Amino acid sequence: MAIPLLDNDVLRTFVAISECGTFTDAAKVVHRTPSALSMQIKQLELTLGKCLFIREPRQVRLTAEGEALLDYSRRLLRLNEEAVRYFLSPTLEGKVGIGTSDDVGTRILPEVLAQFARSYPAVQVNVVVGSSKQNLALLDAGELDMALDSAGKPYRIAYTCEHCSGQEAAMVADLAVAPFPKSLVHPPLKEIANQGLPEIGSYQLALVRRGSNQLNDALALHVKGAFRSQRFY
Repeated sequence: MAIPLLDNDVLRTFVAISECGTFTDAAKVVHRTPSALSMQIKQLELTLGKCLFIREPRQVRLTAEGEALLDYSRRLLRLNEEAVRYFLSPTLEGKVGIGTSDDVGTRILPEVLAQFARSYPAVQVNVVVGSSKQNLALLDAGELDMALDSAGKPYRIAYTCEHCSGQEAAMVADLAVAPFPKSLVHPPLKEIANQGLPEIGSYQLALVRRGSNQLNDALALHVKGAFRSQRFY
């Protein structure tokens, strides 16, 4: 007996509802009626034999099975887009440079570069890992085409290192506490809270570009897609 395949149109609807939190808001995104979306999700749940959403009066929340499907859905949609772009996008050749900080680069760039290489095999990507200040200087000098730039609030510096490994070493040695990407916290590191520490606040990333051309636009699209499709902490 053949396994039923997931329809990309239904997956787009599922992702839209997951991100918007309501059928009404998601309907505006996919340009359909809420009732049409409800029918799609009902059929999807019947196909998989699982409940994907917890229906509440003003919103819907994903079940554990829904969370699992969301990850698969985003990857399937991204792969579909990548396949279509491979055949329909104009052939690009040349070089493009991107700068990134160590913590962001080690988490997101491997996947971005792998996907970009499959879509544009004739393009050479040069990556520079350094501080935001250094990357922005290279961007202004024309040596980079874009840079991922971190932004935060002023703080007292107790230990200085541009690389995650050095920051981790300081924390393991109990020399400091520090904001650190949650995805990189592992024993003996641990998350602390409610110990009189100030609020960390929000963490922002900016993709700063020197200009717009086909190479820059193509790589920027892959970088943005990676952040949209996955959770980076």
